[in-house]
Amino acid sequence: MYAPRVDADDPRGALVYAEATRSLDQQEALLENIQARAGTLLSAASIATSFFAALAIRRHHGLTLLTGCATGASIAMVAICVTLLAPRGRWAFRFEVGLLVKNCLDADPPPPPPLAQIHHDLSEQMDGWIRRNEKKLERMLWWFRWAAIALGIEVAFWIADLITRR
Repeated sequence: MYAPRVDADDPRGALVYAEATRSLDQQEALLENIQARAGTLLSAASIATSFFAALAIRRHHGLTLLTGCATGASIAMVAICVTLLAPRGRWAFRFEVGLLVKNCLDADPPPPPPLAQIHHDLSEQMDGWIRRNEKKLERMLWWFRWAAIALGIEVAFWIADLITRR
């Protein structure tokens, strides 16, 4: 096993630790942003569906293939957004303080490791978190794009339905 050599007074460990922390903060902000956008998309879909469905029902009675397709696209978009909003999986953005105290301050045998070694070890752990979070975030962005596309398709079907029923 590779054991890195870390000098007790090496400031590079603090730099790497700060960058790893910044990466995790950015990922957490992106997760919140995706979820906020999914909520906005749901609101937009509710307005669009209400508006177009009301027009279609008021002008004509009965369902057509286009209204069925619009409804299907709406259901797909809602399902994707609800999935994006629902908490799932384990996200890693911060350490458990109890474990930090146990491993860093109450190290057995004493003395505790030097700060540079702690920065190194924590940075390596955060690197794993960053990689796992990144995969989840990429999947969420992919699904968000499909939700936005589904909303566009829904609106297109509603408009086509209204045009063809004139």
